[in-house]
Amino acid sequence: MNGKISDSLANLISSTSAPTPDRVPLKDAHALPQRDEWWECTARRARLWVTPPHADPYRPYIILIVSRTGFVVGFDITENPPTPAQIVNVLATAMLYPVPGAGTRRRPVGVYLDHESLAVALRPHLATVDIRCEFRHTLREAYRALRSFERRTEGSTIPSVVESPGITRAMARAFFEAAAFFYREAPWRWIADSQPIEIRHPAPGQPRYAVVMGQGGVAYGLAIHDSKEILHRTYAGSPDDGPIDEETWTVVFFGDAVEMPFDDLDAIETYGWPIAGPHAYPLIVRAGMPDRADSPSRSDLLRTEAALRTIPRFLRNDMRAHQGFAQPAEANFTIATADGEGRISLSYPVPGFEMPVEDEWFAAPGEDEIQWRNAQLLSLFERWLHAQGLSTRTIDKHMRNSERFAICYLFYEGGSIDSPCPADEAAPADIDEFLADWLPYEVPGSPVAAVTSHIASLKKFYRCLRDSGEMAAAEAAEILALLQEDRAYYLDLARDFEEDLLAD
Repeated sequence: MNGKISDSLANLISSTSAPTPDRVPLKDAHALPQRDEWWECTARRARLWVTPPHADPYRPYIILIVSRTGFVVGFDITENPPTPAQIVNVLATAMLYPVPGAGTRRRPVGVYLDHESLAVALRPHLATVDIRCEFRHTLREAYRALRSFERRTEGSTIPSVVESPGITRAMARAFFEAAAFFYREAPWRWIADSQPIEIRHPAPGQPRYAVVMGQGGVAYGLAIHDSKEILHRTYAGSPDDGPIDEETWTVVFFGDAVEMPFDDLDAIETYGWPIAGPHAYPLIVRAGMPDRADSPSRSDLLRTEAALRTIPRFLRNDMRAHQGFAQPAEANFTIATADGEGRISLSYPVPGFEMPVEDEWFAAPGEDEIQWRNAQLLSLFERWLHAQGLSTRTIDKHMRNSERFAICYLFYEGGSIDSPCPADEAAPADIDEFLADWLPYEVPGSPVAAVTSHIASLKKFYRCLRDSGEMAAAEAAEILALLQEDRAYYLDLARDFEEDLLAD
């Protein structure tokens, strides 16, 4: 690596050079001496996240100008895609106010850009100061400078799909399409992670065991285990009976963009691959114990794509899980994947599979009916939100918040009386305990923000149940009145809790 690049760009963001004007007229550069040198100019998203305290994280854009001898001569960082006028301004600034260590004030004879449209747009402007402007597919020095900077700023070592050995762009696209379909279907509404499904891909082949994650309202995705033994031991949390650290499995987690590898994010943006929502970015890894994450193999990715495409259909059409009771079923599917037509077989329940003792309570009488009823109510709520014309991001937020109350609190925790019940049987006491004593402890981040968001979601949820007749109007009215009238009280409690956390 060129030491000049490493030294100059490592401190790019925190440069303490003398202040320069916000606007530098390009014509002022005409009087500068012209050197027989070419500069390279690129403008692209930076591989870092900016996280404002009261706004969504975003990836800024970096405009970088590097001499062909490897010196960074100018740069700028913008929140939005830079315009040609902004790039001209950065070029003029680099000529008149070069960064420390980049040499004296001067004009190059030409500038190379790696975006043809930008080269066309900038050419007439640069011609006014006798500077040529050309398009080049590759800017060696600029890219080396960027990679030097990225190695200093990138914290994630999670492998990307698009850079995994043996995986083509078409295969990566097909995976993201399948993941978006799976997320929109939300099969965790119908099946718990204690109910694995046997899959064989290609069929017939070695059996593997798929687990749908998400009914607990914490982590959403799909895990595919290579054996029943590792599945048993994973849930038991006890590696004492074998070398569990040698076992691995494929897992897809749905999360925010900030959790994704930058290579995948860039490909999603460049090629327009689908993402089902702001919390639906699919991260696929080959995971193991102790903590390690590797890139998926070609066969891992194709198998996962097939499972993502077929499991929701299998749950609905064969297991009838959406009706509240998962029925034994077997099915074979022929699907078109990025690698051609393939077959996958699915079977439920897994022959001979028994969950650890601590998980047997899932089979308690009446609890299947509660899960079925909650799935009904949440599905109704999702349709109701869509009918309100809300954005996908807003709908996703309200669904997650309502699922946390209905599934995590009322079902798994048993609500205020330690007895699971569906959301349409909740009482004001459940709302009170959820907001005051449960939510601040269970949700990461700001307790005030969490309480504010959940109050808004629960208002909509219980208006939906009232308006649709799924809950008695008088009972829904009590909950809605509590959420409206005591909102300030719950926010005060959350604020006190947050201040205590900061003090600690």
